[in-house]
Amino acid sequence: MKGLILKDLFALSGYAKQYVIALAFMVLWSVMMENASFIVMYLTLLGSMLVLTSITMDEAVSFSRFALTMPVSVKKLIGAKYMLLLITMGVGTAVSILFNLLIPLLKGGAVSRIEWEAFLVVPAVYLAINAFTLPAVFKMGAEKGRYAYLIVMMAFGFGIIGGIKIFNLPPSFFNKIEEMPGAVLGAVVGGASMALLAASYLVSVKMVGKKEW
Repeated sequence: MKGLILKDLFALSGYAKQYVIALAFMVLWSVMMENASFIVMYLTLLGSMLVLTSITMDEAVSFSRFALTMPVSVKKLIGAKYMLLLITMGVGTAVSILFNLLIPLLKGGAVSRIEWEAFLVVPAVYLAINAFTLPAVFKMGAEKGRYAYLIVMMAFGFGIIGGIKIFNLPPSFFNKIEEMPGAVLGAVVGGASMALLAASYLVSVKMVGKKEW
């Protein structure tokens, strides 16, 4: 599986210049607005979408069909993509934290307090979106899977907004979440995300086990 992950990382490195240019723009915008939330959202979304990009590249050259002629199982092919997701989103979150600390310094201020709520909840939401999307991507292909990704993302957005309206959640509810200790919040959202990803992996393996690559 290590070789499969390295292959994906080397392939994605060809897009590095585009990502760096976009990141530079987001950093400039965040410095002007004195708010690092733009970078958090961009890097989290980027890390989430890189898996779809990797799958698209594999499909363009029928890599999976080739890989299965070697001692590589479907479980390893699928598992490598889930590991790639965790790696790219983990790196994106780490870089987001770094910029969150540095941007105030660029403005001549002091190091800012890390908003752990954003750095824990935002990646957890995108991990959950991928958990629901990846089985469809493996089953239908990357192109159709992108539509599934957009549908799931909009469903999450409308679901959150609808839930707030239906249950009439007061602002104090979200204040209580913000007041939760970082360790507790991390354990809750991290545990839920990992559970969803594990279930998604099992569903993906089952769905594509007999797929004609």
